[in-house]
Amino acid sequence: MFHKLNWLFWVIFISFILNCSHAEKKKTYCEYSMASGITGSYRATLSPVPLNIPSGHPSGLVVFTINNNALDISFTAEGLYPGEHMISINGFKDPKKNASCPDARMDKNFDHIIDINESRNSAGKRIVYIKQNMLDLLLPGQNPEADSTGKINFQTTVPWDELKQVIKDNDSINDFNLEKMAVIVHGINPGIQLPGTVGNNEPLNVNASIPVLCGSVSKRGK
Repeated sequence: MFHKLNWLFWVIFISFILNCSHAEKKKTYCEYSMASGITGSYRATLSPVPLNIPSGHPSGLVVFTINNNALDISFTAEGLYPGEHMISINGFKDPKKNASCPDARMDKNFDHIIDINESRNSAGKRIVYIKQNMLDLLLPGQNPEADSTGKINFQTTVPWDELKQVIKDNDSINDFNLEKMAVIVHGINPGIQLPGTVGNNEPLNVNASIPVLCGSVSKRGK
């Protein structure tokens, strides 16, 4: 009896694998069955970036939950300047390097501002923005907005495997790992006059690019 059950198991298993190997590239039953066990929860507690602290004592929290091939993102923050804010997930192409938040040592030109270029020495480059349409990495706008009191409460959901594929195609990152990333919130009062030495290579103006909050992502429960 045992041998018959063992033989039946292998027949079913091999049949499943063969069917999946001939599946189309689009989402199929096989792909969703294999992805259904992907779960995990991650979080980043956001603290002010040294030298760039705006008024309002900003703070924030972002929670990532992966379940059945969906990435749910919940983002809250307070103490920000009212209006639109870029929120970026930063990291490195090198899978051995972990992103970390910039400290005062990143102010390489001693202008008392850690600009977006200097922050990349520790946090790496922007991989993807947290916004409504995260799969379109080049689409401007759609960034979360702080209300008149400086608070943001933002949620979105994105297909996990599709996001990883877009990141792979755009940044050659073969295995996007949240645990190696950092989250940065950008944007100070647009009326603040910044030194001419402050760098920026983002589509928004230089004030909107300044990092104000940052947190390294870690897996919950560790």
